[in-house]
Amino acid sequence: MYDALENITANDGYSIMSETRDLPTDDAIETTFTAIANELADLGAGNALEPVIAELLARFTGALYGTAENYSRRHGELQSKIVDLIQCQDGSEVKSVELEQARTEAEHLDQLIDAVNSGQEIMAQGYAALTGERWKPARGSIYSKRKHANAAVIEGREYLANREKAEALRAVPEGTKVAVVGTANYTDHEQAFAKLDALHQKAPDMVLITGGQKTGIDKIAAIWAGNRNVPVLVVRPDFKRHGQAAAFKRVDHVLDTFKPEAVLAFLKQEDKAGLALNMVQKSEERGIFTRRFGQKAN
Repeated sequence: MYDALENITANDGYSIMSETRDLPTDDAIETTFTAIANELADLGAGNALEPVIAELLARFTGALYGTAENYSRRHGELQSKIVDLIQCQDGSEVKSVELEQARTEAEHLDQLIDAVNSGQEIMAQGYAALTGERWKPARGSIYSKRKHANAAVIEGREYLANREKAEALRAVPEGTKVAVVGTANYTDHEQAFAKLDALHQKAPDMVLITGGQKTGIDKIAAIWAGNRNVPVLVVRPDFKRHGQAAAFKRVDHVLDTFKPEAVLAFLKQEDKAGLALNMVQKSEERGIFTRRFGQKAN
């Protein structure tokens, strides 16, 4: 799963993770992007080039936004790798070196994300100055500069098997636990972002619980959490222990062990929803704040 991280490259083939040179200072980044945004806005102000410059600023801002979003996903994968490496430390020099390299890569990628976000925010301000309108991404929500390295990603799969379960639970981030569940083909980013944002406003200390899937609401929620610097607790089914019943055992594990204060279900019509509805039913029976959100079938 993590082998690909060793050779992460930008779209032009240039290696990001292997690059060790220092980044420009925050002041240098701000000065350069401010100059670009201001020059473009001034060039198009009040003349026939205005719509062209406005489109250029919008596209430039969108490109930076998309780049930061891509790096955020890569950073999340690297955080998961770090968690795995911590769990398998055996005291050997090889394992220690591998963990240190992963941490260094995460810190470097974190700095890259912040730099790109700074440029995106400045270009968005230039767009607003020229058009009088706030720039909005094609999907998702605007997010501001944040520190990704501080977001906790805890792997919950091994908790039940861990003899030191009490210690493992103490490692879970403090805060309001919110579990998300849904169907495999749910793809409504805007709806999911809006509902998660609304709950996050009421519970700024939110800790998000997901199943760690690469599709559906788990994938969308992971992107949202990275954008908002919200800690994520990944609790996957334990197929080795529970076999075919693992997915349903996971539901009980999440509700009984981590005791979420809210459960949000995101369901797409015509998808198989048995597992999601099982969690909804059980959370409602426990008196947990539970809400369902639907997406129409294509």
